[in-house]
Amino acid sequence: MSRYRASVNIPAGPNESPTPEEQDALAPFDLTTANPEDLAIWIAAAELRLVTDRRLGKVTPKWVEQLARAKG
Repeated sequence: MSRYRASVNIPAGPNESPTPEEQDALAPFDLTTANPEDLAIWIAAAELRLVTDRRLGKVTPKWVEQLARAKG
């Protein structure tokens, strides 16, 4: 087991509004304003996610597929 733990704020119920941070995470992803270095890292991570999901037999989210196909 990993000694690192992720901290995730999960809403208590379906009627609870998302926090401002959660709302930012749900906002549309704009690649045109991204720093080129960051964009290259995001694309590489998305490509790795595609391979990993395929090997594990998992479904990859559409946004990850779109990001992996993006041009850096």
